[in-house]
Amino acid sequence: MEVSSTVITRLLYREYGSDYCRDSSTVHRVSFPSVLLPTPASMYAHHRAEALNQISWIGTAFTLTDTAFVPLFGQLADVFGRHAALQSAVTIMTLGAVLCASAQVWPVLVLGRALQGVGTAGMSTCSLIILADNVSLKEQAFNTSIFHFLIGIAYATGPLV
Repeated sequence: MEVSSTVITRLLYREYGSDYCRDSSTVHRVSFPSVLLPTPASMYAHHRAEALNQISWIGTAFTLTDTAFVPLFGQLADVFGRHAALQSAVTIMTLGAVLCASAQVWPVLVLGRALQGVGTAGMSTCSLIILADNVSLKEQAFNTSIFHFLIGIAYATGPLV
């Protein structure tokens, strides 16, 4: 049984307002024939809905790898030196940025964000280690506080920029 898109549009208008019913993919998603016979528009709407269900993985992949790779980069900085560990972190961060910029599908975007998290872990860890090597213990506490304050500002304003 087919429900006309006019009936669906009126129901959506009554339930959600005028902006919601203008989205043709919304009307397409709830019409019954599109479930039976997938068209390019309904497949696009399905993939868009799936992408919205997985959008939290973009931030989660970054935060998870950023947290998990801090000890590894601390060891790499001790074994191979501060400069080599910092340069590898910058390289990994750049590779992640290139993957994110060229991503055509969600898994590539999530992989790029995960690589950016690895690079961020390395850059922040190596920067703090280099900072701790060059100043006294009293100055290190102050400098670390300033460093983490600036990281907080960057996390808050970065997405807005």
